[in-house]
Amino acid sequence: MRKTRLVAAAFASATAVTLIASLVTVPAHAASIVIDSRATGPAPAITGAVQGGTINIIGKSDFNHFDPTRVYDTAVGNFGRLFSRSLTGIQQNGDVQKLVGDLAADTGKPSNGAKTWTFKLRPGIKWEDGVDVKCADVLYGISRSFDTLADAPVLTGGPSFYLTDFIENKTDYKGPYATPNGSLSGLSCSGSGDNESITINLTRPVSDFNYTTTMLAFSAVRKDKDTKAAYDVLPLSDGPYVIESRVKKDKTVVVRNKYWVASTDPIRNAYPDRIEMLFNQDPEVTNQLFINDSGDAKTGLGRTGAGILTQNLSLVYDSAKDALKPAFEARGSYLKTPVTSWLAINVQKVTDVNLRKAIQCAINKETIRATVGGKTVGDYTNSIIPDSLGGYSKYTVCTDNPAGDVDAAKKFYAKSKLTRELTFVYSNGSTDSENEALALQASLTRAGIKVKIKSIDSTTYYDILEKQGPDAPDLMMYAWMYDWPNASTIFPPLFTSTMVGDKVVGENKSRVTDKTLDALMDKASSITSLKLQNAAWTRADKYVIQTLAAVVPLWQSKSLWITGSKVVAQDFTAMGGANWANIYVKK
Repeated sequence: MRKTRLVAAAFASATAVTLIASLVTVPAHAASIVIDSRATGPAPAITGAVQGGTINIIGKSDFNHFDPTRVYDTAVGNFGRLFSRSLTGIQQNGDVQKLVGDLAADTGKPSNGAKTWTFKLRPGIKWEDGVDVKCADVLYGISRSFDTLADAPVLTGGPSFYLTDFIENKTDYKGPYATPNGSLSGLSCSGSGDNESITINLTRPVSDFNYTTTMLAFSAVRKDKDTKAAYDVLPLSDGPYVIESRVKKDKTVVVRNKYWVASTDPIRNAYPDRIEMLFNQDPEVTNQLFINDSGDAKTGLGRTGAGILTQNLSLVYDSAKDALKPAFEARGSYLKTPVTSWLAINVQKVTDVNLRKAIQCAINKETIRATVGGKTVGDYTNSIIPDSLGGYSKYTVCTDNPAGDVDAAKKFYAKSKLTRELTFVYSNGSTDSENEALALQASLTRAGIKVKIKSIDSTTYYDILEKQGPDAPDLMMYAWMYDWPNASTIFPPLFTSTMVGDKVVGENKSRVTDKTLDALMDKASSITSLKLQNAAWTRADKYVIQTLAAVVPLWQSKSLWITGSKVVAQDFTAMGGANWANIYVKK
């Protein structure tokens, strides 16, 4: 999932993650998730929490998607749970995490060797206009992900890989827009009234499919309220909050859903009355607001792009101890995460493997990391797999020296038949991103590799990364967090050939279409022994990096963030970041 899973939606975010409230704070050894198939609402109360108040989100860049079908970003997936409920979800009570039913009243019942899953739906859940959420709404919501199979897809983004790869589609269904009179063979509803169930037939056994259904793509969408691409702006809510007003890139206000009933929700406490999001703010000003704990920042969280800029790090971070300074410990978090950041190389445009290997050798991780916070960003790595996960192997790509190997880079470049200027794109969400781009350009230039850097609006950045054609970028930064703790949620969504189409590439940002790699991943996925499966994922890791040279691993990320003194926010160890289900404002 591009975001997780212990169920954290891929952290799809710029690599500048030393931001105030970057909202990616999953500990490397997150607590295990147990399954509670009988959980009912209300959610476990938080000791000391109070109802009411307003939370302020202040930042430069807006959330990229609110349409649940299109959400595959950790921060949005976490926040989006406030108005979009998926079939299952993660309930967190202190250090205890449980997989529970959300729209479903259970966590799913497998049959047919785990090729069929049936979820009984939870009665009493209503849309923001008071209409009951029905099985047909869930079926329709899931079906929208298949729009990505259409010749001209209306919806882009989202974890479509899991849905289109897992769910049976014998009729070649291409979504409700391309085939409005068609239906998806793998989905069916049964029962009526308060006894409805949805059955999902899969193409193969998936023993942990009920973790997949925590993604917002498994949310309900009401057909009569579907505004297609415009649904991204104002989705209809079946959660505890509704979007009262929204001006994209500027301001969004979220208020209570009067039809939400706590007894139907085992996950969300929904303590604040109101959440106000103010974007397009000067990062320098926002930084000072949070550091000084002044103005709206007192009851605020910073949005990605409004983070601790490098020039402010010394104010909150003790480099000698590699920790937050005491004054910020009570309203901050600094943790290692399972997010791995890398440079993705578009192999369809950068076609010469010698040039790709030259890039690998020339990259100076030290200077690039220094522009976005130094060691606070994370620890250098040569693997896509985080070190807390089975399959991780410490090996050398080009050199163990994070400063790179210029001589080796020049030798590979001399063999390359492709010498044109390359384009590297970056998000304009922060000044750090531009500095990072300049550092990358400089590190490649020293080996003779010509690079042009191009700024992209932060709200469309990930859409640009997915584009095909002559304007598609050659080089781009990317990052990923497993969808649940298995490398099976890293490689297939990132490198499967079927993810690459004429129009979009999904999460396969390197545009890899390699039959050998597909076979490696298929074999790894089919192995039942975890030890042997992990070894197979290690082979896939080395093939992507060493043989194809499709990526340059950079670092395994850390997260550093602070909040206002009037906000109590817990780390959501499953999804990453502050747990919006439990957040509250102090009296």
